[in-house]
Amino acid sequence: TTAHSVAFDGKATLFVAERTLQEGMSPEQAWAPWIAELDIYRQDCAHVDIISPEYFKEIGPLINTQINN
Repeated sequence: TTAHSVAFDGKATLFVAERTLQEGMSPEQAWAPWIAELDIYRQDCAHVDIISPEYFKEIGPLINTQINN
């Protein structure tokens, strides 16, 4: 394959669903080669639930802050 990934020399935001995070998985380590600066917001939910109305009440304001800064 000729596909390749290039590191992003900027800041990114990641929302992590803790209930379905694989044991031993470190989002910080997994993304380190690809993202210069990563803000991580951990949520006590499953991946499928992270955009549910219940959890979006928590992450919505965080997304709004990130967009408007």
